[in-house]
Amino acid sequence: MTAYAVREIEKVVEEAEAVAAEASVESTNMANSPACAHHWIIEPANGPVSQGQCQNCLEVRDFKNFVDAYHQDDN
Repeated sequence: MTAYAVREIEKVVEEAEAVAAEASVESTNMANSPACAHHWIIEPANGPVSQGQCQNCLEVRDFKNFVDAYHQDDN
């Protein structure tokens, strides 16, 4: 193996180690934050989306309003 090839391999290894270290930090941060068992309060349907807010963590997100024809009764 040439000296050039060895240097290139060493660079790739260093980059891979940096990526792994960063992923480890992100994983630790996610593990330390408690997961919320969301309990959404969603506004009444008035348009294509309704805003909802979690009663536990106060996270806000949009929910699509639609009727899935597949689940409607065939009356």
